[in-house]
Amino acid sequence: MPMRHIYLSLKMLLLLLLCNSAVAQQGNVWVFGYHSGLDFNTVPPTPITTAIQAPNLPNYKASKTTAIADCSGKLLFYGTNGEVFNRKNKVMPNGTFNNCSRSEMEAYALPMPGDSTKYYYFYSVFYRQVNFPCKTSGLFYSIIDMTLDSGYGDIMPGYKNIHLPLNRYNALGNFAIVPHTNKKDFWLVACDQPDSMFVYSITEKGIGPRKVYPLAKRNEAYLSGGDNKIRFSHKGDKFFFFFNDRSYTSVEKLGFAIHDFLPDKGMPGSKYQFFSARYANFDPLKPYISSNDVEFSANDSFFYANGGYTTWPERDSYSGIYQFETYAPDVMTTKVVILEEKNSQAPVNSLQLGPDNKMYLSRYYGLNTNGGNKLDVIHNPNKKGKACNPELGAVDLGTGTMDGYFPSIYTPIRHLSFKQDATCKETATFKNLSDTIYFRSLQWQFGDGNSSTLISPKYTYKKSGRYKVTLTGTNKCGAKLTYSDTVDVTIPPKASFSIYTFYYSCGKAHIKVTSTAKDITSSIFDFGDNSKPDSALTSWHVYDSSAKFIIKQTVADSFCSGATTQNIIVNIEQAPKANFTISDTVSCVQKEITFTNQSIFSKKQIWLFSDGATDTSFSPKHIFTDTGKHSITLITSNNQGCSDTFSKIIYLGFPPKAAFSIENTKLCISNPTTKFNNQSIFWR
Repeated sequence: MPMRHIYLSLKMLLLLLLCNSAVAQQGNVWVFGYHSGLDFNTVPPTPITTAIQAPNLPNYKASKTTAIADCSGKLLFYGTNGEVFNRKNKVMPNGTFNNCSRSEMEAYALPMPGDSTKYYYFYSVFYRQVNFPCKTSGLFYSIIDMTLDSGYGDIMPGYKNIHLPLNRYNALGNFAIVPHTNKKDFWLVACDQPDSMFVYSITEKGIGPRKVYPLAKRNEAYLSGGDNKIRFSHKGDKFFFFFNDRSYTSVEKLGFAIHDFLPDKGMPGSKYQFFSARYANFDPLKPYISSNDVEFSANDSFFYANGGYTTWPERDSYSGIYQFETYAPDVMTTKVVILEEKNSQAPVNSLQLGPDNKMYLSRYYGLNTNGGNKLDVIHNPNKKGKACNPELGAVDLGTGTMDGYFPSIYTPIRHLSFKQDATCKETATFKNLSDTIYFRSLQWQFGDGNSSTLISPKYTYKKSGRYKVTLTGTNKCGAKLTYSDTVDVTIPPKASFSIYTFYYSCGKAHIKVTSTAKDITSSIFDFGDNSKPDSALTSWHVYDSSAKFIIKQTVADSFCSGATTQNIIVNIEQAPKANFTISDTVSCVQKEITFTNQSIFSKKQIWLFSDGATDTSFSPKHIFTDTGKHSITLITSNNQGCSDTFSKIIYLGFPPKAAFSIENTKLCISNPTTKFNNQSIFWR
């Protein structure tokens, strides 16, 4: 081998080995045929208008192509099910497969697991068409070795046109490649009947044996092999297939189904939904809709279907794009019209998500035209409804044309996206939804000049506003992919209040609170005692029980709300109960009488005596100087203004005076008797 060829082969081998550790931009070049394509290595993508060859399609003008690039986004090869071109836009030396190329048939270039220099090249052939000289239809594959032909690649000897048997109609062009959840292996999936799925595993060990799984059956219809294809979600957990009776005479047999798939096991799940073409219970006077292509948004939350319907009896034809929620219990009820055109001469024909997470739409212009040079774009397919931002004619292909189907592209880093929670919060939380295994580094730009390299960062904004947040992923080749979204940050108002007054009355606690919050439209105080909240900026409140209460203020501006709390301890003292006893309720003047205080819950007291005297001692003693009836009153009180009064009566008099007289103080022995007269005085 000449030294130059050895150098080129080693250079290519080195690049491919590097790409094996950093699968990245391998889907960055789309080839349409007609000397046209799109290069996604620039933003926006650049039309390719000169070098791309027109694949040999003798029977059909439109083309389903495939292409693959290296990890830095440079084209390696492309082709159809008839031939494969190298990056010099020449047919590979061994790159012609057959003379049975048909536009709707698939081709798919896939990196071989475990070998960075080799690629599987899958393609389908359909022989049930007049004038097609093919003898065998079905799925085939060849292996392309990029070390051959001086690093430009060629099909390996002995690995060309290897047949993968299916069944009845041999897939009719409908097959798909689904990534395994382990991020390194794949599933090749095909359906040639509506009730059967055929699955081949693709691993480092090669292509495994065929496995057949049953699918739900509907109206004896079978898959259309012409314009339709199987389409999988990017996570691989959902897939679509289309069905009709091929005579197109029975609208009831037109439609599609969405079915669960288990990408870790490579088999269909148990849940599915059928969607008939006819709406309104198959009423023949109602519009019907048919679709032949769908595509999922980057995060799989929505899928978009092209379609059309005809109104009766007006016979007006409508075509357009419709959005559905992928994981809704009843998908059909979530339909949103994104684009709808009346009697369009070039309806939307195919949809495909690009490496930039935008969705591209091609149109069908008919067999007798050279196609169109415009592509429509849905800029934000992760957004619901018209927020997805569709734009007609957004991409100009220049002198190139596109009329038919987008290429089958292996795009391993499609899932660069995030979601955020920033509304009414100073700190925004960004959840990275990307397949981070594909990236060497991640870079966040928060739209205010600051950045982060964390996988799922939290970021605190200093002020409210709308910020464009951009996430950039870089692979080991240095190739970058970006995803941007706007974040509306509204910092909530800060609640703030002061307790200006707090005092007690008997059995009550009185509080006055005043809001000190700024730039608010409302304030509500909740005093924590199950009372009715107060919306006044300054509020009085009365507590009637002892406890620890939490006063909460909730404030709002035109967008957000905020809250704060303060604790307050209320200790309402029990009301006093006055009572006392008297040492003697009937006594004499000038005699000291003791009054014993038996009050409860009393903090202080005052004694009021009927002779005008007062006393503040707890249990006083008192001497009255006047006889007669006297009242004694005790007034007790606590520290919070509660008081109680208790009174008693006593009677006082002079002390008794003893006196007596003797009638005869001189007595004879013969008559010694005399009389004593009691003359004592007793006061009552």
